[in-house]
Amino acid sequence: MDIYIIEDSIAFRSRLVKLLDEIHDPFLFEDWEVITVTNIFSINTLNIQNDSVFFIDVDLKSTINGIDIGSEIRSINAECFIIFLTSHADLGRNMINSKIYPTSYLVKTDNQQTLSLEISNVLTDIQLEVKNSSRNGKQIVLTNQSQSIGYQIKDILYLTTSSGMKNTLLITTTYGEFFIDGKITQIKKKFELDGFYIGLKSYIINLSAIKSIDHSIGFVYFQNDTILELNTPSARKLLNHFKNRGGV
Repeated sequence: MDIYIIEDSIAFRSRLVKLLDEIHDPFLFEDWEVITVTNIFSINTLNIQNDSVFFIDVDLKSTINGIDIGSEIRSINAECFIIFLTSHADLGRNMINSKIYPTSYLVKTDNQQTLSLEISNVLTDIQLEVKNSSRNGKQIVLTNQSQSIGYQIKDILYLTTSSGMKNTLLITTTYGEFFIDGKITQIKKKFELDGFYIGLKSYIINLSAIKSIDHSIGFVYFQNDTILELNTPSARKLLNHFKNRGGV
């Protein structure tokens, strides 16, 4: 998940970056990358995904303000999360009128504990929404060389470790194979979803995409005629789980 900060106060920007670093807990949150945007006219060059998060200062000292930037971001991606930072507590109406539909707006405060708690709460809500979107059959966001890429769940066949490549996995989809960043143990957390089997040490398999399994030779046949070769014990373990779910 990419978190973008658009804030022209160097002091507050540094404070926000530090807060996000302190808030991040790998046991509570997915991995995220904090990116500070200093060129506000480069928004259209950003790789904005559905799970991207923007912290935007409303009162930018520029020819355009934060609401203008929020409108531009929303025109690029209707699903990403926008959090406005403001020194005023009554800007909600303007934001609604601008049809930006922000996830939240936070009032800048000198109280570090209050600001930290509010940011933590909104990011927790965002993570829950992203996870629910995945469970509802939309997409999983993974990274390749730190670039976020969304994969439709229905298109994913399986993921596996990549021999000889540290912290790199191979994802096989209905339209091709791609390398992604991460360790299998970390990525499995993203696939704790109905329809995916994560019980094998080196694989994540989309059960909904399987046509049949021949455990005697370790072959898994997918609906699009892709074949995955497993060892016999792994194929048998997968088959038993597949049958328990009603597969044939």
